Amino acid sequence: MLSIYKASAGSGKTFRLVLEYLKLVLANENNYRQILAVTFTNKATAEMKERVIGQLFNLANNIENPYSENLIRETGLDTETITKRSGKVLENILFDFNRFSVSTIDKFTQKVIKSFNREIGVTPNYQVELDNQLIIKEAVDRIITTITSNKALRNWLEDFIDEKIRNNKNFAVENDLISLGQELFKEKFQENIEDLNRFFSDPSNTSQYLKTLNSCIFPFEHEIKNRASSIMGTYKAAGFSNTDFTYRNSGIAGFIEKIAAGNVPDELGARVLEAEENPEKWVAKTHASRQEILALVTSGLQPQLKQMLEYYRSHKKDYYTAKAIKREWYTMAVLIDLNNEITALNREKEVLPLASSNLLLRSIIDGNETPFIYEKSGNAYGHFMLDEFQDTSSMQWDNFKPLIANSLGLGKENLVVGDIKQSIYRWRNSSWDILANQITRDFQYMGINNVNLNANYRSDARIISFNNHFFQTFSNKLAAHEQLVNATENYPEQLREIYSDVQQVEAPQTAQAGYVRIDILEDEDEGFRDNSLANLEKQIKFLQDQGLQAHEIAILVRKNDEGKAIVGHFLQLQRLEENQTYNLKIVSSESLFLESSDSVNFIINVLRFYFNKENRIVQSTLIQLYSLLQTFAGQESLSDIELSGLQSAIYPTIHFEEEFTNLLLPKLNALEPELQNSSIDEIIIRVASAFGLFRYPFEIPFLQALMDKAADLRKRYLNDISGFLNWWDEKGYKESVKVNENMDAMRLMTIHKSKGLEFKAVLIPFFNWPLFDFKNNILWCTPEMPPFNKAPLVPVSFNKDLENTIFSKDYFRETFNGIIDNLNLIYVAFTRARSVLMVNAPGKPKKDTVCTLLSDTLSDLSGNETFVNCWDAKNTVFKYGSIDQPDSCVKQTIASPTSGWTFNSFTAKLKLTSTSKDFDDVAEFGATSRDTGNLIHQIMSRVKTKDELDEAIIQIALEKRLADSDKEQIRNTLHDLMQNPKAVHWFDGSYKVMNEKQILSPKGLYRPDRIMIRDKEAVIIDFKTGSLRPESYRNQVRKYGNLLLQAGYEKVDGYLWYVHGNNLERVEIL
Repeated sequence: MLSIYKASAGSGKTFRLVLEYLKLVLANENNYRQILAVTFTNKATAEMKERVIGQLFNLANNIENPYSENLIRETGLDTETITKRSGKVLENILFDFNRFSVSTIDKFTQKVIKSFNREIGVTPNYQVELDNQLIIKEAVDRIITTITSNKALRNWLEDFIDEKIRNNKNFAVENDLISLGQELFKEKFQENIEDLNRFFSDPSNTSQYLKTLNSCIFPFEHEIKNRASSIMGTYKAAGFSNTDFTYRNSGIAGFIEKIAAGNVPDELGARVLEAEENPEKWVAKTHASRQEILALVTSGLQPQLKQMLEYYRSHKKDYYTAKAIKREWYTMAVLIDLNNEITALNREKEVLPLASSNLLLRSIIDGNETPFIYEKSGNAYGHFMLDEFQDTSSMQWDNFKPLIANSLGLGKENLVVGDIKQSIYRWRNSSWDILANQITRDFQYMGINNVNLNANYRSDARIISFNNHFFQTFSNKLAAHEQLVNATENYPEQLREIYSDVQQVEAPQTAQAGYVRIDILEDEDEGFRDNSLANLEKQIKFLQDQGLQAHEIAILVRKNDEGKAIVGHFLQLQRLEENQTYNLKIVSSESLFLESSDSVNFIINVLRFYFNKENRIVQSTLIQLYSLLQTFAGQESLSDIELSGLQSAIYPTIHFEEEFTNLLLPKLNALEPELQNSSIDEIIIRVASAFGLFRYPFEIPFLQALMDKAADLRKRYLNDISGFLNWWDEKGYKESVKVNENMDAMRLMTIHKSKGLEFKAVLIPFFNWPLFDFKNNILWCTPEMPPFNKAPLVPVSFNKDLENTIFSKDYFRETFNGIIDNLNLIYVAFTRARSVLMVNAPGKPKKDTVCTLLSDTLSDLSGNETFVNCWDAKNTVFKYGSIDQPDSCVKQTIASPTSGWTFNSFTAKLKLTSTSKDFDDVAEFGATSRDTGNLIHQIMSRVKTKDELDEAIIQIALEKRLADSDKEQIRNTLHDLMQNPKAVHWFDGSYKVMNEKQILSPKGLYRPDRIMIRDKEAVIIDFKTGSLRPESYRNQVRKYGNLLLQAGYEKVDGYLWYVHGNNLERVEIL
């Protein structure tokens, strides 16, 4: 059975996932090995693991929890059985934690790919690259350097530049190529890459196709221009001009003259269509020569117009199709070369872009039996649980579908959870249509159970009520958008269907509270932004006056530049004396960019100095930053106000060269030899240490983030100063420090980043973004009609001209998707609120923005008895509900954004030893004792009883290719061990034995060599092969023993078994 849970915002999606997981594992204590739960983020993965483990612990110990009642009702098990089974399942998971499979979809994909690396030609040591931009940038640089030797590429780029010039675009191609490179990771392109490579590998294909496009463009333009010129010549020969005809330049004569001048119309206006049918529409009734003109129209002009328009209509589709394809044709050619370069670069650097993983996995799954894939990847999953299913891409679904089909064929339970209304990642290839339609089509004959989770456990009652009514009304108005109504598909009905389940009910404990306020502000464009910022200040002060803490408030924006404007505005507000009683501090990724750190900028400029020591601007900047940092010496923390004030107050003097030479140059020269053989992350650490940058606590988070990023880049790509500086200039400066979640400051984030979160108060200051993205939006279309179908796939720019092409269906589909994307963004933003929702929108919105229909929607809501008197049309304010003040309005202490950060220097942890200890001591049978220890550990990990010993020795001897003499020596040694009188009963089968099993604790994972369990007693064995017996060995065993005592065992004994000498030492468990 496949259960599909449609989970609206706040409906307890994670609760349901955990409940279904618990039901499966309580049915069979080993089922955890057969379940793969897939989430989309590491945070969600960690949350689900914690919940499962935590609830199993609660159930096993009869601790009150929200799951017991549901489990009793849905499984039919009694409390005693659930308690007993929960304890057993928890024990199994903790001792076999690697088989507890809750994973991101990307991690699962990588696991399978690594299992098949030989078959697909990927090195087993490949690195997964998350940053497509870095790969694309390096590939573009390499392509540009080959222009002189690659004639075909040079021709393509010349044509590409020529086309950009003709379209009045900037012809600097490097940034264009980097931007275009993102198209390579769209699934539509990846699905067709083999066909495209075949097509473009033959130059005759591309040249012939270009000729086909030109044959549809130039003859059409020439012919229609000539026909228009002929019509114009007719009335001019009779002594008339366009001023003699109705509406002059904007009428039928103006239309004809524009075509004669070479301007092909996108569409035929009403005046043209009227003139085509009615001669009376050509000339005004009061014109002195009306009858003469009417005769000319009837005898010549109108028949010529009809012939021209007939020609226009019959050839228009091919003409606009050819123009649309040609506009991006050179883009396609360059992308093919760029893709080939990226492929070569990845192979050379042993890198696999994460965005290409799904394509590789699909190549593995295609043509293979599903059980073989399980076996090869090391797991035989029987149950699949997919979270956030609306964010699944087509390739991801193609990869999972055969696995789920196999599971359903075996009669196993599977489930997916998602909400189409929260699908906002289509730019990352997600497709909400999979949840809406495809999954039902794919498994319609295998049993599907559709369940709607419509109770809202997050928001207060008035927030739920407002969202119910708002989205029902707003979605209906959007469904009537002309672009949807004009499409051949029934998109209005599809939109209504998607939002048909928007109505939510209150959960049993829902508070009868909540406050909604929507302000329609005057002005537009920049005027609206200023007004909204001023209003945002009032709203935040109002909320804090009502008792809300800063950390309970979230400000959501559509784009990062809006966030920057808010951060800048509130930094200025914090300086004012009148605002000192309010907490106007804002935390966001934009406010914690690495470039905002003086220490980071100092290090970057030190690197620039070593790269070019004569750069006086760098010298001046270093002196300025050094002086600024010296000003802060000894301070534990620094507010944004102090930072911004001092940054603007300190400037280098005219004597900066002398200051640089005296203060910094000696240190820089002394430091240089130490850096010559250092990696880039070590260079950063050494520079920071040399100049005392770790003295400033408020700088440490930035420094640590810079070091982490440098270490990551070193492992993948860059380990030189030049490359690192290039990375910094292109994107490194935009990297941000992770936010301290315990800080009492308002959260500022994009709507996309807010998904999955909730806040007591949500403020949306700029509710005015466009419905459609016409800028740099490329559609990948399959041309199905001749003569364009000779190419397997073509890119076209998304714009209204596509209505006139063979891609009109693609155009309307993208239009529909754009509306859904933005309606979903609004839904996600509004449903983050628990108690307060505030929105600012412009009073004079532009056409086709999210706020175009807002006033009408609010006006309609006011007609509902629930919202009577909520809409103030005069002041253009909608207010519903009120804010319930908390019992206590005690202000929390505002934490410093860097409190709790520490820097751990690696130098204190690295020491050279003057003795070899036992590392190179020669053991009894030829190898070092370290080698002996590894062999003995591997053998004993396979032995539970004495009868299994010889077989384990044979297996290890074969795997390690041991000499017969070594094998016999090991055999004698281990048989002697088992004759130890204290240990004989440990190998007689009377204990449950777990070798090399992990123990999960809050501080990490621990793995004793051998654990033996009988009833409530446990025995721990750790094998040692060296001659030394440090106290750390005993402490290690004590740690294991204490963990088992905490796990519920009543008696735990611990032993160190020294193989050399067969000495068994008992360790007291404290």
